[in-house]
Amino acid sequence: MSGKQFLFILISAWHAVFTSWAQSYWQLQAELSPLAPPVNLAVVNDQSAWLCDFNAQVWRTNDAGKTWRLIATVTREEKISCLAAVDSNIAIAGGAGAERENGSANLYRTIDGGQSWQVVYTAKGPTPYWYAVHWFDTGNGIALSNPPSAHENFLIAKTNDAGATWRRIAQMPQPQEQESGLSHACFFYDHLHGWFGTVVDIHRNQGNRMFRTSDGGESWILLPNALSVELQALHFISPSIGLRASAQPPFLARTTDSGQTWQPINDLPVAEVQYLTLFTGVNAASHQQLWLYGEAGPDFRPFILTSVDGGWAWEEQILADVGVSKVLTFAAITFGASNDSVQAWGVVYDFHTKRGGIISYRAAGGATTVVQEKMNELPHHHVLAQNYPNPFNSSTVIQYVLQRTGQAQLVIYNLRGERVRTLVDTKESAGVKQATWDGRDEHGQCVSSGVYLYRFQAGEFSVAKRLLLMK
Repeated sequence: MSGKQFLFILISAWHAVFTSWAQSYWQLQAELSPLAPPVNLAVVNDQSAWLCDFNAQVWRTNDAGKTWRLIATVTREEKISCLAAVDSNIAIAGGAGAERENGSANLYRTIDGGQSWQVVYTAKGPTPYWYAVHWFDTGNGIALSNPPSAHENFLIAKTNDAGATWRRIAQMPQPQEQESGLSHACFFYDHLHGWFGTVVDIHRNQGNRMFRTSDGGESWILLPNALSVELQALHFISPSIGLRASAQPPFLARTTDSGQTWQPINDLPVAEVQYLTLFTGVNAASHQQLWLYGEAGPDFRPFILTSVDGGWAWEEQILADVGVSKVLTFAAITFGASNDSVQAWGVVYDFHTKRGGIISYRAAGGATTVVQEKMNELPHHHVLAQNYPNPFNSSTVIQYVLQRTGQAQLVIYNLRGERVRTLVDTKESAGVKQATWDGRDEHGQCVSSGVYLYRFQAGEFSVAKRLLLMK
């Protein structure tokens, strides 16, 4: 076998693992108060986004998230449970019903950037609850509600005039007793293919079901219950390939047949996962990037994972210290001349203090360009990032985070476990750090092409990752 053939096989074998990850951080960008539990983020472009909370307050940013302004209250007659924006002027908010489950629920529309809202559709009955609104394009959209009464089907309405009028579809899915839709488990890949998940008896979670449409929501089929675990969120990257997040093992699963069957994804880079609850993602010009939120450990530490290979391999991203706050919603969009840069926001919320905040992730060139930004807050744990670029042929950068001042060690090893190069071995202050490896050993000699390990140790914390040197 020639050297070129060997190198080709090596690259192919490690392709899914050695993708170039963005090294931006999820920063705590702004604080919001007073804030009720947030229900939806609606991103218009990299500068503009909407946020609505359960108390019907609407917030807006027009400066890439640096400042968020409280615009108006949609209504004082009911809570708001979902929101989706067409652009910077037009948006639809879905009501949760008067006193949640004790009255009719409305769809509200604004055409002046959230300053004023008008009722455009009413779901009449004692138990409606609009849990999702989605726009296929600037004119066509769909909204989904729980059954308005105990003996009705799920309510699904569509619009073709940017939300001015709505019509109820004819073939609506039939629920089981006390079955409710899940806001983060409703996903449309395009104007035809969509899915929504449910929970039977939301207070006791007696099981989940999942429905699929292939005609834009006009009709729905019930999918087999392939995994009997508590469904939290759905995200699809094609009409056939999708992911589901759960609150029980297996926490993450993947489908390649539109949700008929699911295969567990194991070996997540976070130990002691408690549950996974949120997805978001973008289709950039050069890559497809996903984000996944969950909590881990006995203290329910929040974490965010990212993937650029369709959800097979995941890396933990650096997240600002948000204390006991939870990330309740997040969304992302691409921008730039080549549509290859990424802006994402998330909303964190502390149920004890009733305060919230905005976390932001911004990467020029998406997953292919490093963006150096100073973090406002440090994570409350040590972090080792994937090296960048990877594979590399001259030098590569390894970033890590020290949560507190202490001894730090970063060492390169070969696959036989032999030390190749010590990059860091000193006491360092808390913060975001980085080291560069030029592909040489301790004696300054160039090492051969191949797979190497790099290990980061700080106190009792120790983690290792792989990298690929190509010459």
